[in-house]
Amino acid sequence: MAQSYSMDLRTSVMNNIHNGHSERKTAEKCGVSRQRIQQLKRQEKQTGSFETKPLKGVVGAKRKLKSFQEQLKKYVAEHPGATQNELAAMMKKFVKVSGSMIGRELKIPGFTYKKSFIGFRTRPSRCCRQACRMERADEAID
Repeated sequence: MAQSYSMDLRTSVMNNIHNGHSERKTAEKCGVSRQRIQQLKRQEKQTGSFETKPLKGVVGAKRKLKSFQEQLKKYVAEHPGATQNELAAMMKKFVKVSGSMIGRELKIPGFTYKKSFIGFRTRPSRCCRQACRMERADEAID
């Protein structure tokens, strides 16, 4: 996600514009684009301020599973080998959730992913399969 310009930079840009400098010269001096200067001017004209706008959307969103945290912990303790999708299917009795949401929720109390020694790929990767085919073809020619 892109970061907004600092208030110092915004103030510097707008002071240069208010003092009669051109957008092009101000852009070169401050290291911002002319389009950004035009946006700041438009924002100042519409709202009376060129400060950063408050963030919209998911910032501080409520967690769906917050009230079901104890049930989730209990189910994980009873079924330690359950996958995230299996846990999500179990939680669908209470609330509609996805496997990834279960994974994020399990990180909060400190659950970690289960890793096993046999956790390697069960099938070789594509490039490895192609290399094996080429080796077999070379052996057949010899």
